[in-house]
Amino acid sequence: MEKILNRILVPVDGSKTSHIAIEYASKLAKSSDANIHLLHVIDGIGHWQTEGQNEDSLRKERANYILEEAENITKRYHVPVTKSIAKGSVPEKIVDFAKENGIDLIVMGTRGMSGYNNPMLGHVSEKVARNAHCPVVLV
Repeated sequence: MEKILNRILVPVDGSKTSHIAIEYASKLAKSSDANIHLLHVIDGIGHWQTEGQNEDSLRKERANYILEEAENITKRYHVPVTKSIAKGSVPEKIVDFAKENGIDLIVMGTRGMSGYNNPMLGHVSEKVARNAHCPVVLV
């Protein structure tokens, strides 16, 4: 019998719903012997600078922290995990990453750190659900 799930993508942004999505995806991966791909997208919106560090290095540092935090959630399930960082439009990069990496399922929170105030779905999750080549589970 062919495995249905081999690769599960979990876009992460450090939000509570992102952590819930990681937990759910980890359980799915464990039960289906799948790999988890954690992706953080640096959206490039906003400009700020701190003395001694430029914006890009601060964002990359934060992205690495978010990915490490996400990976720590998966550890209790003992599932294979890869981590990636992309830069650009968040929904577009998630959809592109999924297609380019043969992702079978995307698991993501309905609302993240963007603050978008759609009463039903967040801006990012809505765009991903509409444009992804694979099923999307929103938690």
